[in-house]
Amino acid sequence: MDKTKKDRKRITLSQIIPTNPEGVNVFILTLLLTGFGLVMVYSASSYAASMSDSLGGNSYYYLTGQLRAAIVGMVIMAVIVIINSTFFTSKLSPWVWVVLATISMLSIVIMKIVNPDAAIEVNGATRWVRISIGPVGMNVQPSEICKMLVIILYAKLLPAYKGLTRKMSGYAILMIPALYIAGLIAAIANNFSGAIIVVGTAFMMIMIVSYKPRLDGSGIAWLGIYIGIIVAGAVLVVMKRWNRVVTWYLLWSDPSKVDAGDEAFQPVQSLYAIGSGGIFGKGIGGSIQKLKFLPESQNDMIFSIICEETGIFGGIMVIAAFVALLGVLYMVARRVNNLHSSLLVFGVFFHIALQTVINICVATCVFPNTGVTLPFISQGGSALIMALAEIGLVLNVAKQIED
Repeated sequence: MDKTKKDRKRITLSQIIPTNPEGVNVFILTLLLTGFGLVMVYSASSYAASMSDSLGGNSYYYLTGQLRAAIVGMVIMAVIVIINSTFFTSKLSPWVWVVLATISMLSIVIMKIVNPDAAIEVNGATRWVRISIGPVGMNVQPSEICKMLVIILYAKLLPAYKGLTRKMSGYAILMIPALYIAGLIAAIANNFSGAIIVVGTAFMMIMIVSYKPRLDGSGIAWLGIYIGIIVAGAVLVVMKRWNRVVTWYLLWSDPSKVDAGDEAFQPVQSLYAIGSGGIFGKGIGGSIQKLKFLPESQNDMIFSIICEETGIFGGIMVIAAFVALLGVLYMVARRVNNLHSSLLVFGVFFHIALQTVINICVATCVFPNTGVTLPFISQGGSALIMALAEIGLVLNVAKQIED
């Protein structure tokens, strides 16, 4: 009887955590990044939270929210791992995921009408909806859900319409669902960075299955259209964030002309944090910039606090951890024999890679300032839950790898 119970327990654990090296490495790296994120969220937010009257002076406010999201995310990750691997690619029509993304974004509009208090507006943009079950509630960001839905959508869509990549015109057709979802994110949530992540992830997934399209007369014409669309999109983003772009340019070209207030305040304080950390930093909890000098220190700019408290060495270690995770994701995507499953992992790979690169480049002022979180580490319940859910997809696929 006891032996039977042990066997059942062993089987259950193997269903959640793949026993092959790739699956184990993905799981361990995810735990390390999430655990480190909890430490840094508390370090970066405790002072500001303790001084906030609206938060009741609770220094653990952001930590408890992040910990709650981590637990929920782990549960969802385990559920996704256990689900049959064909559910996300073969069982449902790809348009189901488009509908779900549409409903997800329209939930913001619906909440504004039905229950305005549940539609949360921050800095002039309504990006969150409040979901409450009894006394327990959580703010959900629909655009984060859409990022995962786009990955599942294209993992199903591309194998079925792979032939479209043989011509340049096919790329435009394949990009329509991503552009539609990105348009909803930009129009409803005023979240241009989220829209860019969605489009970038979809485009890179399309490139993975590309047949190197012919550049004949029509191909060159379509290439011109693509370039025109990209330029037009870039112009719209620049116009929307013109002050930030100008500030970023002046920071590099002529810092003496930069006013340390308004748009320049956050990037300047971010550079102060990184520069003052030196090689080995001031120690965890020793940041000065988090004392209400650096806005969003626990969120968009957490990498700056990491560098201030752990130094350039710590920053490099964080980057190395992400590189290791991406390397293992790449191995999983290459080793699995099913194209649908491989594309799922490549989609997660591109999403994490894009978001990590943009966040770190913004913190170091390589890119103009924009609101992109650092996966697994930045404070943000929806982002963490969905990142862990995506890792669930990867672990689900990793079970298919034959030793």
